Amino acid sequence: VLVDRLEHQIVIDVARRAMATHPIDRYRTVAAFQAAIRECLAHSESLSLAHRAEQELAKARELGDYQNYSRALFGYEEAYALWNENDRAQAGIRTARLGYASAAYEKGDFDLAAGLLDRTLPEHVALGEQIRKAQEEREARKIRLRRAKRFVAVLGAAVLLIAGVAYFGIRAQRDRALDAEEQAQVERDKAIDAEKLAVVEAERARKAE
Repeated sequence: VLVDRLEHQIVIDVARRAMATHPIDRYRTVAAFQAAIRECLAHSESLSLAHRAEQELAKARELGDYQNYSRALFGYEEAYALWNENDRAQAGIRTARLGYASAAYEKGDFDLAAGLLDRTLPEHVALGEQIRKAQEEREARKIRLRRAKRFVAVLGAAVLLIAGVAYFGIRAQRDRALDAEEQAQVERDKAIDAEKLAVVEAERARKAE
């Protein structure tokens, strides 16, 4: 309704000037009148675009959907491009960017959120600071994660190295124990053979007597 009233008022202003009682108050030329009509149409379209953008922004706030925020922002920007004195469009751009950035921040899309803000606007500064801190914390977590991965990798390599050294050390000890056992068995066999030979020699000596 407000949009219709504004559009109607713009048309009325153009018509009143065209039909002014005093010629000096009218448009000086047909070209000037035509230009006023074109400007009137542009203003009317700008107001309509801003109105549709407001509807999209309301839907975006309700749903938290990026596409609705994007359409709202685009609508406001188009409205402002058609008529740069459209205060509703200019204010809508700031509001849509802030809402879009807030939604992105809540979803953890910090880079997208940061790119939407205008740090020269006071209402954007507080959220911008929150985003900056969140980005720093995210980077800090990445660094801690990389360090933890490197530590785990180094620890795993150390465990493998220690296990390998221990395996080969135990194997070497086992091999030495087996060699010693074999050597001891050889010595026992020699002792038994020597004992048998001594018995035989003793028997021979006894018979020789």
